[in-house]
Amino acid sequence: PNIKTVYVRTFNNRAFQTTPFRGLEVDVTQAVVTAIGKQTPFRVLSSPDRADTELIGNIVSIRKAVTLRTQQNTVREGELIVDVDVVWRDLRDGTILSAPRKTRTPQAPAAVPAAAVDPPVPFDPTLAPAPPPVAIEGVVPARITAFGRYIPELGETNTSAGQRVQDQIAVKIVSLMERKW
Repeated sequence: PNIKTVYVRTFNNRAFQTTPFRGLEVDVTQAVVTAIGKQTPFRVLSSPDRADTELIGNIVSIRKAVTLRTQQNTVREGELIVDVDVVWRDLRDGTILSAPRKTRTPQAPAAVPAAAVDPPVPFDPTLAPAPPPVAIEGVVPARITAFGRYIPELGETNTSAGQRVQDQIAVKIVSLMERKW
């Protein structure tokens, strides 16, 4: 009840980015900001300096699965699966609000590593993959998984499945932000 404002950091995309899914992190961030504005009493701010809390998200995997094929070996039904790690913390005292534990202890505010803020690096096959960033030292993020089904015969595409995934992620994050009964 004492939280009034939220700063939503642009999500990071740590998954292998192929052409239809480049920029998914920006779309997911926008869906989350819109859902917070529509469904919660919180106001989303553009600066962490005045915000009560901060929401940090990492897209950790994007998978596409074919669930049903036609006799011509084309996709009849497919599914897009996206995993997102989320940390919601109070900027005033460092408490992790998204902690899955029942007891929440205040922690000293930790700085977000520079790797979590830097823009994505262009793909170079000669470079070794970067280690996955940790949003905040010692904090286990909440894992959110969203599914988006598509049926090409009905005119659905990767884009429509991606939109379903974005909406599901936004709803699940807003549900995470609600007060327990």
